[in-house]
Amino acid sequence: MMLLAALHEMFVKDAMSTVTKRQAIQHIRMNHWFDIRDEDLEPYPSQRLLTGEPRWQTVIAWARKDNVIRDLVSYEARDAWGLTRRGRDAIERFHNLCIEGSKPIGDCFLWSIHFKTFMKPDFVTGPHDKERPTFLYRDTFPDIFADLVV
Repeated sequence: MMLLAALHEMFVKDAMSTVTKRQAIQHIRMNHWFDIRDEDLEPYPSQRLLTGEPRWQTVIAWARKDNVIRDLVSYEARDAWGLTRRGRDAIERFHNLCIEGSKPIGDCFLWSIHFKTFMKPDFVTGPHDKERPTFLYRDTFPDIFADLVV
């Protein structure tokens, strides 16, 4: 949703029908929409030597891929990120449902308070909000068997 909201906002406010990956990620970062923690700043092991890209940015890139498959984000060219008509309709409907209170904003543990209040201006954190898992990324799980393997 963060990606769709960013692409939608850049389309509506800045008349940008497509943006680069860098522009989309910069929009999310500048608005403090992703609840970035220390582990999000580390690259995935496969990215360490290649790009060193922080995990949270890779997650946004995967969201783009998933939304291309769903026909919510266009695939016009490499590094051209834009919403399809279906994507614009979907984010507008979802945003309205959040404002109405039909969508559980508190369940979205990767969304920062900034994004939660963007999606629902009167959002207030509460005791039923979902906590972020201690080990979000698979490769950061503690290896309980490490001392058993020689």
